[in-house]
Amino acid sequence: MKLRFSLIIFPLAIFLTDYCWARRIRISDFPFSQKLITIHDEEASSTERIHLRVSIAKVFQDWGKYPEAITYYSQAIELAKAIENRGYYIEELLARSYENRGKCKWALRQFEDGIDDIYHAIDGYIQIEQYPKTWQIFKEYETLYTSWLKSDQGPEYLTAGISLLRKILPLLEINAETLGISDPENFLGRRYIYIAMGYRKIGDFHNAGKMFQKAGEKLKEKNPLLAMVNFLGAGECFQKAKESNYAYSAYLEVKGILLPLEQSEQLPEMLEKLQKHLPLLILMLDFLKEKFPNREEKFIKKLEIWINSIRE
Repeated sequence: MKLRFSLIIFPLAIFLTDYCWARRIRISDFPFSQKLITIHDEEASSTERIHLRVSIAKVFQDWGKYPEAITYYSQAIELAKAIENRGYYIEELLARSYENRGKCKWALRQFEDGIDDIYHAIDGYIQIEQYPKTWQIFKEYETLYTSWLKSDQGPEYLTAGISLLRKILPLLEINAETLGISDPENFLGRRYIYIAMGYRKIGDFHNAGKMFQKAGEKLKEKNPLLAMVNFLGAGECFQKAKESNYAYSAYLEVKGILLPLEQSEQLPEMLEKLQKHLPLLILMLDFLKEKFPNREEKFIKKLEIWINSIRE
């Protein structure tokens, strides 16, 4: 019996340490993989059982057999979660399983479920202090999303990218110091801009306005110019969404940045930098004239002067 077991477990041990072995023998048959697991599990430890499933799953994933890969990653995840004191290695296998299962689900356009897996993967890598891996995953999906922004990709993909960023950003914000994010406000503000651009591209002007507003709030202390551009963008989106109160709130932020600069040398420089955003300023002016001509009379006059100076 011991000899029989050794003959079985030896090649499996090779499999566990290098899944490329599995690729050479081409374990592409799902029933055969199940039989392999059944034989192996008779004497294997919990760690070995998890590792085998992760290895088989990776083979199926590399061959593009995503449903089969998802099955084995799911088994690995359930086995790992059932262990109370997992330790570093099993935590790493768990995070890896979430990461790769998320990739498989995205490949199958199961975006919602994939987002949850990617979130758990990033959280898992943070917990075991694999920060480079955390950044690798985040940048991979952020780059994918920004490429979709520049392409003609359909709203389904943009919506998925937006949802992923919105789910992950709070996690990164909470762990900003640990992850070495030196300026969290700038980091988050710029990502909210990406999200806002996605919403605007799919025609969701309410949420686009909300995200531009949120970006402006994050940026206004250290980068008032960029903040102001975002508040102007928020005002434009809210107008398109026919939400005048929200638009007015965004424009008040612009007013709050410009008025304190009125008597300073910074104002001409600020106005010059706003030249390429002149249409947004004109849109703001027209809005205030139409909606709040009396309440904002003094500011409207100043804004007209400033806009004319930009035009000259």
